[in-house]
Amino acid sequence: MNSIEKVESSDLVNEFLEKNGVSAQFVQIAGDWAQRQYFRIEKDADKTAILMKCLDQNNRDQMRPFVTIANHLRKYGFSTPEIYDVDYEQGFMLLEDLGTNDFDTIIKNNAKQNEELYHLAASVLKDVKRLIPDNEVQLLPDFFETAVGRGHIRAVNWYMPMIRSAGNRKGAASDFLKVWEEIESVLPEPDKGFVHIDFHPGNLVFLPSRKGKARCGLLDFQGAAYGPAAYDYTNLLKDIRRDVPASIEEDVLQESMAGMGQEQKESFLSWYKFLSIQFHLRIIGQVVKLSLEEGRDDLLSFIPRVSHYLKKELEEAEFAPLKSFFEHEGVYFDDTIPNIDKKFILENTV
Repeated sequence: MNSIEKVESSDLVNEFLEKNGVSAQFVQIAGDWAQRQYFRIEKDADKTAILMKCLDQNNRDQMRPFVTIANHLRKYGFSTPEIYDVDYEQGFMLLEDLGTNDFDTIIKNNAKQNEELYHLAASVLKDVKRLIPDNEVQLLPDFFETAVGRGHIRAVNWYMPMIRSAGNRKGAASDFLKVWEEIESVLPEPDKGFVHIDFHPGNLVFLPSRKGKARCGLLDFQGAAYGPAAYDYTNLLKDIRRDVPASIEEDVLQESMAGMGQEQKESFLSWYKFLSIQFHLRIIGQVVKLSLEEGRDDLLSFIPRVSHYLKKELEEAEFAPLKSFFEHEGVYFDDTIPNIDKKFILENTV
């Protein structure tokens, strides 16, 4: 994460930091897509910490899951930030600074290390599945009932009217869901476990001084769910921020399936393909939604890569009915970034 600017804190933040013996001078660092801000501050003479500020109630509500999951993962030897203090009412959290050595930065600057990092990330996913008992993971929200698990509809509700510059016809969303459910209905039962939800290089930190799985620091897991084990691999290997080399994707998938029987491998790959297209449909709608609702026009730059993924994925035989649906609606997932105009969006669209 890169420094952006010096920021003077509010009285409430001052009080929170002073209670923890921390300087009220801090530097803002790059955040994510959510209504949260992050600041790096001096905690001790030779140690920094991260201040997280949640800007809306939705993100404040996610603070308790973050703390619970962080502590639980650490119990099994995974590297998550230690929580120093939390003010749930004001939306402040002071937590351990895992550093600036995130996978995203390393991958950009040192291609030679890419393979090592992707294999380390995949080994963490295998260890999460192996070490955390199902009866504990099942306490998390059901993936299929979360906004992420239902998010593929956003391609229809948000992207489709923009790329066509016309409102959707009545019944378009329900027709899409009917096609989607028919495709999903023939899939085998997925192998389920802990799903991080946002498992991409920007949320992973390389900690070379630690051992084994602890060398991979984990961030931004407050949305974790109980769901298909294949989902996090889609975020990692079908990344919307970069093209992952096919050789790395293949090697990581093979390593991840080591020890599986043939039926389990086929099930894993079927769900990997299905959840990849689900992920990309959600994202292509999500960036339009955030552009309209929060002015995040910068996120529209992801559309060309995501469109490329979708165009290729829709050529798979099992997704032919989905391709036919979109073509009937005049949507072809070319590289065009649509003009954004709220008049094409139906009221109360999610």
